[in-house]
This record gives sequence, structure tokens and C-alpha cells, in this order.
Amino acid sequence: MKGRHERIKKGWSGSAAVWLLLVPLFVLIVLKTDFLPQVARLGDTSFTKVADEMVQKVSSLGLDRARWQQQQTLDLAKLEHSVVGTSDELTGHVDANKDSNQPNQQILAMSGSKDSRLINSDVSAAKTSHLSCNFSSAHMDTCAMDGDIRIHGRSGVVYVVASSDYRPENATAVIRPYPRKWEQATMERVRQITIRSTAPPGAAVADTDGGGAIIPLRCTVARDMPAVVFSTGGYSVNFFHTMNDILLPLYITAREHGGRVQLLAANYDRRWTAKYQHALAALSMYPVVDLDADAAVRCFPSARVGVESHRVLGIDTPLTGTNGYTMVGFLAFLRSAYSLPRHAVTRTTQRRPRVVMVLRRKSRALTNEAEVVAAVAEAGFEVVAAGPEEAGDVAGFAATVNSCDVMVGVHGAGLTNMVFLPRNGTVVQIIPWGGMKWPCWYDYGEPVPAMGLRYVEYEVAANETTLRERYPMDHPVFTDPVSIHRKGFNHLWSTFLNGQNLTLDVNRFKAVMAEVYTSITTGRHERIKKGWSGSAAVWLLLVPLFVLIVLKTDFLPQVARLGDTSFTKVADEMVQKVSSLGLDRARWQQQQTLDLAKLEHSVVGTSDELTGHVDANKDSNQPNQQILAMSGSKDSRLINSDVSAAKTSHLSCNFSSAHMDTCAMDGDIRIHGRSGVVYVVASSDYRPENATAVIRPYPRKWEQATMERVRQITIRSTAPPGAAVADTDGGGAIIPLRCTVARDMPAVVFSTGGYSVNFFHTMNDILLPLYITAREHGGRVQLLAANYDRRWTAKYQHALAALSMYPVVDLDADAAVRCFPSARVGVESHRVLGIDTPLTGTNGYTMVGFLAFLRSAYSLPRHAVTRTTQRRPRVVMVLRRKSRALTNEAEVVAAVAEAGFEVVAAGPEEAGDVAGFAATVNSCDVMVGVHGAGLTNMVFLPRNGTVVQIIPWGGMKWPCWYDYGEPVPAMGLRYVEYEVAANETTLRERYPMDHPVFTDPVSIHRKGFNHLWSTFLNGQNLTLDVNRFKAVMAEVYTSITTVAA
Repeated sequence: MKGRHERIKKGWSGSAAVWLLLVPLFVLIVLKTDFLPQVARLGDTSFTKVADEMVQKVSSLGLDRARWQQQQTLDLAKLEHSVVGTSDELTGHVDANKDSNQPNQQILAMSGSKDSRLINSDVSAAKTSHLSCNFSSAHMDTCAMDGDIRIHGRSGVVYVVASSDYRPENATAVIRPYPRKWEQATMERVRQITIRSTAPPGAAVADTDGGGAIIPLRCTVARDMPAVVFSTGGYSVNFFHTMNDILLPLYITAREHGGRVQLLAANYDRRWTAKYQHALAALSMYPVVDLDADAAVRCFPSARVGVESHRVLGIDTPLTGTNGYTMVGFLAFLRSAYSLPRHAVTRTTQRRPRVVMVLRRKSRALTNEAEVVAAVAEAGFEVVAAGPEEAGDVAGFAATVNSCDVMVGVHGAGLTNMVFLPRNGTVVQIIPWGGMKWPCWYDYGEPVPAMGLRYVEYEVAANETTLRERYPMDHPVFTDPVSIHRKGFNHLWSTFLNGQNLTLDVNRFKAVMAEVYTSITTGRHERIKKGWSGSAAVWLLLVPLFVLIVLKTDFLPQVARLGDTSFTKVADEMVQKVSSLGLDRARWQQQQTLDLAKLEHSVVGTSDELTGHVDANKDSNQPNQQILAMSGSKDSRLINSDVSAAKTSHLSCNFSSAHMDTCAMDGDIRIHGRSGVVYVVASSDYRPENATAVIRPYPRKWEQATMERVRQITIRSTAPPGAAVADTDGGGAIIPLRCTVARDMPAVVFSTGGYSVNFFHTMNDILLPLYITAREHGGRVQLLAANYDRRWTAKYQHALAALSMYPVVDLDADAAVRCFPSARVGVESHRVLGIDTPLTGTNGYTMVGFLAFLRSAYSLPRHAVTRTTQRRPRVVMVLRRKSRALTNEAEVVAAVAEAGFEVVAAGPEEAGDVAGFAATVNSCDVMVGVHGAGLTNMVFLPRNGTVVQIIPWGGMKWPCWYDYGEPVPAMGLRYVEYEVAANETTLRERYPMDHPVFTDPVSIHRKGFNHLWSTFLNGQNLTLDVNRFKAVMAEVYTSITTVAA
């Protein structure tokens, strides 16, 4: 069962069981029938508004092309030359497209022979029909219906024939079935479809089609499969819109039927029938019906008017219900539809990596095209240069792209062809001059990771644009490009998109492409250096080992702290509460007491503490050894031992990421915590002049003030043991390099020195990066924390015990020399509360997986929201006490209860216990809260849960969405927002209504973050309009309780 969520109305979507039954049926149809597709066209707007078409080229999906073309000719002939034999064409004539949804029937139709069972028949008048429409989405309007559904294309009317609930006064809905609802000019080009609920057959119901003839409701073509009505009336000349506005939405909407679905196109263009035949044949085994010319009354058991669209070149997987569609799946679908052979980029020394350069001929063209192509070739690539003339054949160009490892192009529709790249391919976007970084990233950067691809960008400098020839360097085009944006899209378009060409700095661009070459030939991508990452096979071997350790040993975790900044800079902690992951709490607390006692009261027995004493944390990575250590008994095998001096070590550091610096190393790795030095002992490649690297192991590299609070770790490549190598630890004592604790598992060095009081940063800056970095080791990894805080040991014991079976080492106090076969200094971080799955290599980590990990770590029982009539849906309201508090909190809570929910109100006082609050959140279906760190607790919601963010006044919609809206779909959750109006903020008490705080909030933003923070985040409380907020919550209630028929 599926709820009618505000952004999705699946209507007649089949269940998972039906899906599985359709697979063998679909295979049988592939083998036994011909595919006869006719379809779609798309368009051109937004930041990809370009006139050229960059389209795909590949081979057919088992389609007999000659037969298809023959049938296409017949079908078009019928359309153009058909003659109506009687004045009532609906009862006396079948249109050319009329029986096109019955394979192998068209030739019979041409000679006048028709299946009499399908003509002038009628479905049962007693059947009850149902209609469910969704007009709430910003992207599209959709209506789903089932029962007795009758579609008359020529008049553009869909009849929902009902036996009982027909009401003339509210029986009509109007939809333009194209998913760019916010663009009025676009939608005016899309044909309007009218949906009418009618009385059952037999009642006196009549209507006119534009020519005045009475349209009887009797079926002339009856089918037993669902129908989908869409439009190609948008931007059909632009490949970005072809993919984003039609093919991807059709995949989301129609794919679940396994080909047994009838597509009907408004604004039909027969040229698209041939151009996209491969993709459309994979979606439907029947030719697309030309709805504009179709005179038949086509009857179906269910239908959908309008297609589902989520985001730019993206899919919000939770909104696809049990289908679980993803962009990786969509790209696999396209590879199958176009018979593309390469599924993934593989590393090989047998050939040079191949790059396709998508070249432009009008605006944003490369004036030094030949030099740029030559530079890419010099960087090591085999280059395929493709302009619009090469890209005009969809199937052929798709095959070309699929044969390549990398795609390079200036921002524009041609980059959409990245959908044909093999998995792990790389997209290099050249960003034109003019403050275009964000819009270009939004169209062709942000969607890339979800496709299983990698993204690199090259931002053009002022000296690389031909705008220099039109404007002086002191013109706003160069000094303040955003001022051109503010004049409106037409100015932006004519200046920065349609008004410039590019003359690239060949040497600078060549350097970027050389980095890309290295990343795809060595496996060290610019944003990830996996170093000691285990293979999938090792991962599989670790799983049973980890289970065994869970059963046979105790978990003794000690860990981390995090913080408070950005648009979530709040002082209160909204944290989690749940039960232990198989942890014997009493034993853990006993061991914790012992460990802390050792830390606080240990006495050094000799002047050389490294060889004569084991620190409190020293053997903490050996389970069940701590009590022996307390009594003075130590494992002699671990003390004063040394790894082989002949072992060759390797060090690989990545300083290119904007998020973090990381170094991965393997071989003979020795860590002395107290001095903050990691030694990479090498047998041959030691060089004193370049042997030192410095890292602050916290992933907020761009925030200088934050990083100054993070302890610096020095990584030194040294000569092998036996050479004269020494150093000092800050106190002047000589530090020998001989191992005092030797381990056979990897190590990860991280820091909790950032924002430890803020739960958003706890999750975003430490726990999520640790999951990405350390999870692959199945618990057998040693975590070492700089800026160690023992209070975090208890607070996050559950999550850390699930990451490592050993207590976290206090790196600041640790006097031991700990030796490991491999180590990682610094943790991997990708985006705000998100994971770029391709960057996790064979591990394939996702946010859905991370939330499942947390549910397991905290023993949370609810994995998914289930529809039930046994109880009221439950909502947790995360309440604030300082800034952004609700002044009418009691009234708001009451309104939510009146909307139908059972309400759990939780302030910081209730949320202080991580495990307990996590259990509370997991018991709920919905979380509601004003923008702030408390919303991070959404990570404990069950799958398909809903997050409702209340956005404060002050132009805060985008930053609030960036922190707590954009990450939500990838978590398997749903997102709703309530934006506060000017009359709902206490800022009214401080400023007059003509103050810029109300008339131009963005001007406050431009003064800097401190002004934004003090005014809109820390400077206001909220008095919600109870009735308006209640209406929003009522919609949420409907979305999670109503079951689509």
C-alpha cells in the first residue's frame, strides 16, 4: 500500500509482487513480439536554455528496424489518408492510432478488418471508479484513476465513469501533463487535458468535441493495461529537457508495468517517434498514441494523466515507493534500451583512457578548440571531438559516449549525454564566466554522484572569456556579475550564456585534465584516496568475523565530540536515545571506570615511559586485556616488539578536497599520540627534504577559525629502523621509534576538536565521516581521537561500538608507540548529511545504508513507516527554548493534534539522552521542527518517515533547504516545509515593516554571516499562524494515512 504523499500520487502502481510476476512476462514479450514505439519531445529553458540538440546514439533493443520502419509508414499513412465512413466516426471508424496498442493488428486495420471484440464494446456499468489528483507539487500536476476510464484524444477529455459518486459541481479537473509547472510560458505551449467524472453508462450524459458533434461514451477500443498521458509540448529541441522533462519522468511513472502500458502523447510529434524509439520501446511494447488526432474512445482499467518528476536529472527514491527507483537504475535502463556494452569504467593498462569532448558551435564555443583538444591528448587521453553535427543521431552518439571514460564540455544541454557514460565515468564541466558556478553545478554537478559518476569542474577566469572584447574590465560584468543576475534571467542569458565564447588557458586546463587522467588510471580520485580500503571479498570475509566478535566479546567504545556553525549554529544539543547494540551496559561501565582510573592515576615506573610503562589507553585495542594491565600484567608479545625493518611503506595524501585533507598509508606505520606524529617507516624512498606532511583531521577545512581548534597531526616518512632517527615530543625527551604496541588491524586518526556541543556537527562532521572511512573494516579497526573528550565516550558509545570493537584511543595523552599495517589520518566527508556513493568505491555506501547502520547500532525496532488504521500517526515536535522558539507553542501542538496526530513534544531537556531520544524519534512517523540542529535527529526516523521543517523569516528558504531539505530524499525520507510569513516573526517588535529586514532580507545576508546569524537565526522567535500551519499538517496527515486505490 502507498500513501498519497504531497509529491507523489502513484494511484494504480503495482505491488512488488506484481512487479516480479511482470519480469518473466516482459521477457517473453521481448522474445515473441515486435516493439513498436512512438513518442515524445522535450525542450529548452532554465540555465540549460540552448537551441542545439546534444543527443544519444546507440543500437536497438532487439528491435527489427526494417519491420519497425515498415509499420511506421503504414501507421502514418493511415493517419494522413483515413476516411470516415459515417457521420459518427466514433462508432463507424477506427482511427489509424486506434488499434496501435494491440501488437501485430495494424495491417489488419489497414485492410478494414478489426477485432470486433474491441469495437463498440463497453465495460461494466456497475464498476466503481476512483480519481485521485495532486496539485500540490511545484513540478507537476497529476491525476491517477482506476475503474472505468475512457479517453477521447481528439477532444482532450478523460472520462472517469462512476456508479455512485458523480457530482456535476466538482466533477471536472484540468491538467497540462508536462512537469515544468512553474514556467507559465512553457506550460501555455502544453495541451490541456480535461478529466471529467461522469454518471455511469445509461444516464443522459453528452458533451461536444470542438466541432459540435455529440461524443458517446461507449468504448471503441477496450484495453486491459494501464494508460499514461503525457505531453511533448515543452522544449522538444533540447536534449536536456528531452531527458529531464519526458524520458526520466516516464521511467518513474511507467517503468513498473514492465512494458505493458499504453503511452498517449499530447502535442504529438511523429519525428520523436523515430528519434527516441529505443527508449520508448523499452518503456512500452505499444506505439505511442497521437492523442491530438485520435478519434477513438479508448477504455482502460486505470490511467495516469501527467508524469512524475522530482528534481533536475534526479530521482527521489522514497517517492517511488516499493519500486525503489534510482538514477543508477535509470542509467542501467538506458544502457539496456540502447544495447550499450560498457557498464562500468575499468582500470586497464591496455589502452589510453578515452574522452569525448562535446563541442559547441554558437554560444559558449571554444575559440581555441584545436589547442584545447591537443592539450587533452597531451594529458594522456584518446580524444573524440563531437559537435552538434556528430551528436544528432541519438543511438549513434550514445554508443560513442559509452565507449569513453570521461566527458568534457562547456555548460549546456550536450552534457546531458553523460547518462550514457559507463558507471564510475567522469564528467568535466567547463563553467563560463559570470558567477555561474552554482547554476551550472545545479544542472550538471549536483545530479552526477547519484548517477554513479564522478564530477570535476573547470571555472573560466575573466581572461578566458570573449566578454573582454565587449566590456571594459571595470564593468559590472567583471566586477559584480551577480548584479547582472539580479536584473533577471533574460539579462543573465543574453550576457553570460548566449553572449560569450571561451578562450581557455590551455596550460591551466591541461593541468586539470592531467589530474583527471591520474584519477582514472591509478584509482586515486581527486576527492578520494582509499589507500588501504579493503576489497569486496575482504569485506564479505569480515562480516561473519564481526558477528562472531559481537557474540563472544564486549564492546568498549570511547569517542568523539562535535560542534556548532553554519546555518545550524545553535547551542542546544538535540541528540539521540536508544538501546545498546548487544552491549552489556554494567560490564561496559565497570570497564569504563577502570580505564578512566588508569588514565587519571597511572604512575610512570621509569624515566623512559615508552619502554617501562603501558599507558591507560595503550592496550585498550586488545579486548579483555585491560584488567590484566591494571594489575601490572602485560602481553609481552606486544611490548618492545618491532615490525620488519625490510617492509616497504607507501604514503598517499590528498589535499585537493574543499572539505578535508587526508593521508592514507600502509606498510610499517608507527603513531606516537602525545607528540602528534605518525611515522611512515620506509626502506627505500625516504627523502628528508619532502618527508613531512601536516593535517588537521577534521572535515571543515574551509572554516579557518574551526580548524584552528583542531590539533595538528604531523606525518613523517622516515628511514628504516636501525638508522639514526630521533625526534622530540614537546617536553624534550627523545622518542624511540621502536613499537611498544603492535597491532594487525588498520587505524583511523580523527578529531573531535570542532563543534562538540552541536548534534548536527556530531553527525555531519564525525559519525557520518567515520562511517564512510571505517565501516568497511567490520569493527576490526582502531580509532584514535585527537582533541579527545571522554564525555563523548559515553554519549556516543552505541554508534562507536558498531564502528570499532576497541575503545577509542586518547591520542593527546597516549605515550605508546602504536604500530599498524595501515592507517588513515583524516576522515572522508562528501556533502551536508550526505554520501556521494561513487566516491565510496566498491563499498557502495548510501545514506539509506547509514540510517540502517544507526538503527542497528541503537537497536531501533522500526525500519519503515507502515500504513495502519490501528493507531493515529505519531509526530515528534522538536521544540526550541532560545532563538527560533515558538511563542505559541501550546496552540501549535494542539493544532497538530487536531490535524489527526498523536503528538510527542520534545525540548532540549528531553533530547539530551542520545539513545533514549533516538528511540522516541524512531517510534514516530513524522518529525516537525524549526530550522536548527534538532532536525538532525531525522536520522532515527523509520524509512518513508516525513520531515517538516519550519523556515524562519528572512530569505532563509535556500540555506534551510540546503541543510535539512536537500539531504532528506537520499535518506529514504520525505520532506515538507512551512515558510514563516512576515506576520509570524517577533522581528516585527524590533523593526518597522518598511525596514530592509522585511523589504529586502537578502541585503542583510550580504552584510555577512554574523549579521544574518544575529538577525534571522539568533534574533527572532516565531508565532505561527495556527490555522495555516494546521492546514499543512492536515496535508501531511492525508499523505501518510490515505491508501491509494
